[in-house]
Amino acid sequence: MFSLIGIGERVGSRIENIYKVWDEQSWRKPEIIENFQPDRITMVLRTVLLLPEKSLAFLKSIIWK
Repeated sequence: MFSLIGIGERVGSRIENIYKVWDEQSWRKPEIIENFQPDRITMVLRTVLLLPEKSLAFLKSIIWK
């Protein structure tokens, strides 16, 4: 009923946005885990950079001189 007047959202409608933000931040891709006993879907969101810390520090030293 709420979606008819533009207030509510569909379940799962923001998953694309999550993937987009994680990609923009160069974080590891979200992981989807399916369990069947009980039926459950879990999305693991890690905020770990794909670049090693040494590489990140080197890039920062070049960019922000």
